Amino acid sequence: MDSSDAGEPAAVIVEEADTVMTTPEGKTVIIEEDYVTVVVPPTLSEDAPTAPHKGEPPSPNQPQPVYPDGL
Repeated sequence: MDSSDAGEPAAVIVEEADTVMTTPEGKTVIIEEDYVTVVVPPTLSEDAPTAPHKGEPPSPNQPQPVYPDGL
């Protein structure tokens, strides 16, 4: 995905759910609910790297994990 996608407006998806229930008195009740989902594209920084970081060796000042014997 490139940074041009960040300028697109958010998409709004409305879903309707109808639930049919029967009360203890035997009456049928329909419950209508609306769900709103807002889909927002990711925001990318202007200076975001285009390739993943390859990694680098740890700094000598950086503490290293100590593993128990056998691992």
